[in-house]
Amino acid sequence: MKLMSFKKYLREARATKQEMAFMKYLKAYPLKRKSGVKTGSSPYHIRLPVDGDDDKVATFWKDLGIMCVHDPDKDISGTFKSYLLTASDKMPDSDGSLAGVELWYVNTSRKSASGGTRIIKDKELTPDKIAGLPGLKGGRASIEKVVIPHLEAAYDKKVSNYLIQLLELAGDTSSGEATINFDIGLSKGDLGVISKDFGETLAAVWALKSKEIQASQVLFPKAGNEPLVDFYTIDSDGKIGYSVKSGAGAGTSIKNIADDLENRAKDKDWLKQFDKEEQGIINLIAHLNKSSIMQGIIDANIAMGTPGIKALAKAMGIPKPQKRSYDGAITVDQIGLWLAEEPTLEKQYEKAQKLYKVTGHATTWRIWKARLEGRDASSRAAAIINPLGYHVVPYLNDAGQDTLNNAVKALAVLQLDVNVSKSKMTFSVKHFKDLNFEFEHHGSIRNSGGIGNKLGFKKKR
Repeated sequence: MKLMSFKKYLREARATKQEMAFMKYLKAYPLKRKSGVKTGSSPYHIRLPVDGDDDKVATFWKDLGIMCVHDPDKDISGTFKSYLLTASDKMPDSDGSLAGVELWYVNTSRKSASGGTRIIKDKELTPDKIAGLPGLKGGRASIEKVVIPHLEAAYDKKVSNYLIQLLELAGDTSSGEATINFDIGLSKGDLGVISKDFGETLAAVWALKSKEIQASQVLFPKAGNEPLVDFYTIDSDGKIGYSVKSGAGAGTSIKNIADDLENRAKDKDWLKQFDKEEQGIINLIAHLNKSSIMQGIIDANIAMGTPGIKALAKAMGIPKPQKRSYDGAITVDQIGLWLAEEPTLEKQYEKAQKLYKVTGHATTWRIWKARLEGRDASSRAAAIINPLGYHVVPYLNDAGQDTLNNAVKALAVLQLDVNVSKSKMTFSVKHFKDLNFEFEHHGSIRNSGGIGNKLGFKKKR
């Protein structure tokens, strides 16, 4: 066997038939005339240059009927960003049989690269990794007393001096931008990590000098206590929380907002500002955040009293579940057992058709066959539950989008964007009142069974 053929054999041996079929479709149809299209291994993936930020890359694939999500925790190439592609039944020149199939994608655009060989690892510069910073309350001198020795011990002199100079520059800057004249040639990837992780400390020091904020002290939450707030500013008017983000189009993590809403929902005094109906929506958001993916979708349908959940309850012979009384009214296992009353996968698929007509969403037979054959009853329940996720979204937005936005605003947290490049460091403050959120579901049935993403919400564009 020739060496190139053997490499191809090894590469494709790691791929599933569905992944290879997705790859074949991409090369034969939408990307046929695109230059730079390549196949990669470990894991099996497609490589293609697409210029622009994550939103532009996602739009490129969306126009082809494919969902594209950047995964910051996945590093396939070490230089370029990694994304997860999910096929849909809206892809041109496709019969819909690939819907739900996932494939990794590496964007080989130099303009969009995560950047070069990395010296600084993800998360090693976050405040919780710097001993003495979590729980610290004080001014610039107190922060520097803790941070500078940590940097000197963690990195060589060249890198530590650079980071210390950044800290000092942030503390001397009263405007939203400062010039960096001490670049040491770090990669774009390292600068991204510094912005994202060390940016939380840089922002806190800047807040003490900033004309816009003019804080007298800052307070770093104890590790793990505040999912949304990276630090508080303290002055005579009290304290204000800041969520620090970086990167083009940086946004506060939806997961962190949901975590904070879950925590605040336990505070009866905080909840008093909302009426009974609004409190129900906030409690539902908190419940969805802590629930499993599939049970959360069921419970959201029960809370909204959707036609889909009513049809399912009737088919299962379960008394009509009451709105807001969703805990355990219908479970994943019960749906699995209901499906298992039919002896074959084909019969179970037929059983699901009546429900699909009510929800307006379906799991295709191809997905049933490829991902659920041989699975246990609870895993097969995903074929019923995932369509219910899409079904419930408009009901959630009709009933609760305004409450969702009001609750996020009531968190009283500001977003502070920090970006460090070779030549400058920038800071800008955004108010949550300027952001708009809506409920969404982007679930798909995974090869291992189950559903890939929680029912949640996103920032509306």
